[in-house]
Amino acid sequence: MTTFPPNAQTPQLVVLSGHTAPVEAVAFSPDGQRIASTGRDGRIILWDVETSTIHRQWADSCGAKSIAFSPDGETLITAEDGVSYWNADTGRWEGTFPNGGKVAALSADGEQLISVGAEEIQWLDSRSGQLLRRVPHGLERLEIAVISEDRRTAVLGAWHQGRHLVRAWDLQSGDLTMQRRLPRRLWWKTRDQNTGRLRTRWGAQADLECLALSPCGRRLAIGGRFTLWICDTQTGRRTHLLICGMEGCHSVVFSPDGKYLGAGLFSGKLVLWRLPSGEQVWCNSSAHRNWVSAVTFSPDGRLLASASHDKSVGLWEVSTGEPYRKLSALQFEAVALAYSPNGERMAVAYTDECLRIWNARTGALERQMAGVPKDVRSVAFSRNGRMLSLSSKKVEADWDAESGKLLHMEAKDGDVGRTCAPPRTEALSPNGRMAAVSQDWKGQIELRTPDLQQILKALPEIDEEDFVVALRFSPDGAMLAAGYSGSRVRLWDVETGELVQLMRSHANSNSHLAFSPDGSLLAVGGDYDRHVVLCNLRTETQPVRMVMIANEWQYLITHLDEFNVSPEEIPGEEVTLAGHTDHIRGIAFAPDGRIVATVAADAALKLWDPATGQLRATLTPLPSHGEGPTEEWIAYTPEGYYVASPGADPCIRWQAGPELLPAKAHAGVYCDPEQVAARLNAQQS
Repeated sequence: MTTFPPNAQTPQLVVLSGHTAPVEAVAFSPDGQRIASTGRDGRIILWDVETSTIHRQWADSCGAKSIAFSPDGETLITAEDGVSYWNADTGRWEGTFPNGGKVAALSADGEQLISVGAEEIQWLDSRSGQLLRRVPHGLERLEIAVISEDRRTAVLGAWHQGRHLVRAWDLQSGDLTMQRRLPRRLWWKTRDQNTGRLRTRWGAQADLECLALSPCGRRLAIGGRFTLWICDTQTGRRTHLLICGMEGCHSVVFSPDGKYLGAGLFSGKLVLWRLPSGEQVWCNSSAHRNWVSAVTFSPDGRLLASASHDKSVGLWEVSTGEPYRKLSALQFEAVALAYSPNGERMAVAYTDECLRIWNARTGALERQMAGVPKDVRSVAFSRNGRMLSLSSKKVEADWDAESGKLLHMEAKDGDVGRTCAPPRTEALSPNGRMAAVSQDWKGQIELRTPDLQQILKALPEIDEEDFVVALRFSPDGAMLAAGYSGSRVRLWDVETGELVQLMRSHANSNSHLAFSPDGSLLAVGGDYDRHVVLCNLRTETQPVRMVMIANEWQYLITHLDEFNVSPEEIPGEEVTLAGHTDHIRGIAFAPDGRIVATVAADAALKLWDPATGQLRATLTPLPSHGEGPTEEWIAYTPEGYYVASPGADPCIRWQAGPELLPAKAHAGVYCDPEQVAARLNAQQS
């Protein structure tokens, strides 16, 4: 086991914003006083159950999908292609076993680490990491692994020889104790209302999403995208069919006494059943706004904790299903941004139905406007900067940028509910005399009159299946950039209709394009990626690739044709930078070209130096414990200088060694609006 180096004593700014990406796993401490959660944002967070506040948070570059406390509550174990140890009080990393598996837990006496991997179950010495024993599980494609709370049983679900298969092992002896093949489809009986006769119905496919073993080991709960059912582990017979239909189950857990079964559904609902009767006790249909990724009971069985892809962690009363605590988090995303013509302000639309205006020179939040649609696609200032226009799937609206007053809102024509129509992508040339349109699955682009009625020119068809997801004219209108659903970006000459340049990017869908004001740089970002590529169009060399992920690497690439390799294979200089933790949603250059701004699903607005790829500042709303849109915010630099709203202190901490200090401990030095403004207004290096 390797040892983590001592933390530096220079205070590090820690912004307690909760999870900023989907939460994957949650666990109670043995005493029930704390909850640990881990998510796709690469964060591990310790929450205080009674106060619903963050006790501590730290980065986990592995992005673990499994988390558990040791029996004594002093250690946290995370797993995802490797098992890591953390001090549960300080968050200090204590070591990693690189050969770990999908899930891991310490034995009841804390002497052994039990790890379930793709090929075998391993027992390791918890101190030295020495392999004590291994048992191959013989499964073709392991999908789910669960270790019981008493550490006596491991249950594995896999796709094996054309069927879903569940196996259970005794972790003390290493013996296989159960093997059950799942049926291809589930059937159930219903009573005909007219005749009173029982009828047998064949139902949904019995797929596999989650497993749970009761404390006594006699019941096994199996959840899938269409079903949730319980079988007897000794006979293999189905005893209960709790869900059968279109509303599937993503997570399931038995209570410590085995009398209840809790489940989190893909719809965001939480449901509790009483056993052995199978009677539904309650159903909370508004628990979460996205699917529930994990559920667990508190040690005393009084509370049910849930983690969701809406970025939140919830605590619920088992007796009533009512919320006990909703742990604070930013449950919204930034979806679009725009610079004002003079570069003084930035408008950002969020899915909490707010449009926020940030001062680009100071980083301060100037104004927020409520009542904005959630599905905003674009935001734009008028030429004089006094009006803001936004467009969503259903409406178009204009706002007074100075007062925040709604000036005009109009519903869009057409059938907005169609889902089978080909994607329609449009862009208007800078002089307003031409529009580019693509509305088929083959990537065909047409140049039309501004009213879209007359076709001026059709660009050559491409042989690939990618369709167009973004179009953008260069500032002089001479070039048209097209982003495709694959990994390609094409540059077209508007006058001749010829393909000028073909580029590759790491984005799965190049849905965000932005030219620098002088047309020399093209920024490319995707809806399903956390990075932005800056391409130098004049030299075709040394584009700057900003990789906005939790473990933050920046690569300087020397050739555009190297974009088709993975980030780990890209040669060049590596520097650290703080980056987005969720998917890119928008890109914009400042009018003077000195800054490129990005927004993402983590709700952060980040400002970068396009010449070097260095981060200048991060501007983000902060969680609020009150009702309605949050009014708290912070703008901070990589060095830790910040400016924030008056109520932001509960979300600001300082990491100095093992201690996590309150905001006031170093506010006198680092709460410095002048330093933030100097960083935002610095000349390019």
